[in-house]
Amino acid sequence: MNTNILLALLLGLQEIELTPETKSSLKQLSRLIKFKSDSEDIQEQLDTILANNVALNQNYQVAKGALDALDSQTILGLLPTKDEIRQAIPSGDGERGYHPGEYDGKDNYEIGNDLIIIINQEEPAEVSKTLLQRLRDFLATFRTG
Repeated sequence: MNTNILLALLLGLQEIELTPETKSSLKQLSRLIKFKSDSEDIQEQLDTILANNVALNQNYQVAKGALDALDSQTILGLLPTKDEIRQAIPSGDGERGYHPGEYDGKDNYEIGNDLIIIINQEEPAEVSKTLLQRLRDFLATFRTG
């Protein structure tokens, strides 16, 4: 799964109220990613989530466009560190399964793992906002500047 898609989803979550149904659908998406399901199944679940939540879809599309305009090394430098994840999620759920610095702009299991961790929190929008603040701030200045 393309990493920018996953990041755009996490960024898209930040400014909306998540319904119990959306949270449930997001958890299903995280399970598909966790168990490395077929990319088509993951994309189908994502498409369903976006189709059922107009605000999330709008936020996602804006974030995806901005991320696609950046080079992978810029994005890598703006992602949360392992320590930042541990501070935001002190329960020990913050372990990442991929090595930093290997983001190629396409597939990165570390970011997939981050998505799984964030989505499975009680308030995924708030955790996403905390962990992706640097990226979010950069995209805001990138879009306006």
